Amino acid sequence: MGDCLMGAAGGRAAVEISVGGGNRTSGVMVSYPPNTPPEVLRDTVMQIHNADYFGVLFTVRNKGRTPITVDRVELQVAPGVTLYVPQGGVVGDTLPKRLESGEKLLCGIEYIDVISTWNAVNDVLKRQAQKSVAYAYLAAGKKIRSRNSIAIGSTHGSDIEDKPRSAA
Repeated sequence: MGDCLMGAAGGRAAVEISVGGGNRTSGVMVSYPPNTPPEVLRDTVMQIHNADYFGVLFTVRNKGRTPITVDRVELQVAPGVTLYVPQGGVVGDTLPKRLESGEKLLCGIEYIDVISTWNAVNDVLKRQAQKSVAYAYLAAGKKIRSRNSIAIGSTHGSDIEDKPRSAA
């Protein structure tokens, strides 16, 4: 569940972030509930699902009636520090990707890259763990922020947290 944003000609997109893994060859991908320690996730994903990938996963959904094109997906690790999903894709769909109404894309960043970046930022800025968010950029020039976030490098592992919905 992410913030929805209207794209060109009425397209709407939503972004969601999770932690999980899968097998690149078979295309099987799994994600797990919030607050599950990353070590448990990694071991479970690797053993049960014969996975060759473990990382932060991004889902972008077209919730509108018109097609949208997702050009880029990124994870903001800290203010001014961003990791981009490679254009060729580490796992999941290749970017850019056109999504028809109701379609979604799934892509990810290796968890070791996320943790390494967070540790470097922490060493330089001397900051405690913070909530990192995902962004998707549409070809129409729109930027969509994920509703949920992930705490990287905290003592509780990688907690995923949904923002409370505002009263309508």
